[in-house]
Amino acid sequence: MKFASMRDATYFLDELIAHPPKKHDRLAYVAHILETLGSPQNQIPAIHIAGTSGKGSTAYYATSLLNRAGYTTGMLVSPHIASVAERSLINGQPLPEQEYLHYFQAFANLYIVHNLHLSYFEFLTIFSFWLFKEMRVDYIIIEVGIGGRLDTTNVIFRSPTVRVITDIGLDHTELLGNTLTEIAQEKAGIIHQSDSVVMNRQASEIEMVVRQRAEEQHTQFSITSPVTSEFLKILPDFQQRNWTLAYRAVEKQLALNKKPSLPKEVLEKSVHITIPGRLEKRNVDGVNIIFDVAHNPQKIRALIDSLRKLYPDKKPIFVVAFGQNKQSSIAESLAIIDNLAQLTYATTFSTNYGKNHRNMPPEIIRHVMKSAVEIEHNTDKALAKAIKKARQLDTYVVVTGSFYLVSEFAAR
Repeated sequence: MKFASMRDATYFLDELIAHPPKKHDRLAYVAHILETLGSPQNQIPAIHIAGTSGKGSTAYYATSLLNRAGYTTGMLVSPHIASVAERSLINGQPLPEQEYLHYFQAFANLYIVHNLHLSYFEFLTIFSFWLFKEMRVDYIIIEVGIGGRLDTTNVIFRSPTVRVITDIGLDHTELLGNTLTEIAQEKAGIIHQSDSVVMNRQASEIEMVVRQRAEEQHTQFSITSPVTSEFLKILPDFQQRNWTLAYRAVEKQLALNKKPSLPKEVLEKSVHITIPGRLEKRNVDGVNIIFDVAHNPQKIRALIDSLRKLYPDKKPIFVVAFGQNKQSSIAESLAIIDNLAQLTYATTFSTNYGKNHRNMPPEIIRHVMKSAVEIEHNTDKALAKAIKKARQLDTYVVVTGSFYLVSEFAAR
């Protein structure tokens, strides 16, 4: 198959199996495939990041810190917003389309020659490890997809690897467990022998689980100390927390490689990045629009706290849609939005993402929320109505609830 455009690559990926069979056997299969490719995931010093909230932001800040210090990086994050190329980043940026397609074509040929059978996420994970080795990057920053113990990325056995545990909350409970302890055990599953683990201060039951796993694996364990610097104040509180974790992880990795610590000017410059879909601001006809991919109570709460500080005297118009897999947490998420919303447009996102990523009926959102809600199934119309209402009320618009909703507007 010839990949002449990103549309061709997307079509190829969409034809792969959505979820792999025999889940518990898949890591061995993925590791075997990587071994046939020279185990690229073990050839480059890595920062491997698991958690419920903040994984993506922590990865972006770690990349920014390393890039500002003159190192080249490969970063695997998911899901993407505008293009699948956003999942395999070089120095924090997707490759130009034709260059990306060149590598994608080469890897797809290997896939066919070796008669492989991979899911969408497995293919992109192995491709990313292979790409980063081909690009000869200095460091890789790898974001876990879901969980940790059984996640496709949990095939990095280079010792020592820096493992990062971001804030843990109740999300994906249908897969990871119904308690913080159960979920923390899954996340801590990325910790292997003789690694180095860093995390921010969290609830005692979470810290206990991670610490115990680290001790079992004879791994260094540290809880980060806060960084109090003036330059951090441009970031919202939750991003200061993520930046601090990224900084401690990078410093740990550099020390393991006997590299010098980061100078102050690198730290100061590293905060000046735009992270796609995290408090991302646009202005349309004089109306500010905030796009944020928050989709669970922990992330929604951080978003609302940041909005209150950014616009202390205004109540925004929301455009929201949630995936069907958020049934267990939707009431809590919407209750948090309720506390700030002036009006909410409940909408949908495209069904092009497949049967595994369907949106929750907007009627459920209207039923649960106590503040004013209008239903508009068409996303374009929902945003247009929100902008018009915000202009009338001299306020701003917030689009949130799902990566897939934000992606609807990413390329516009």
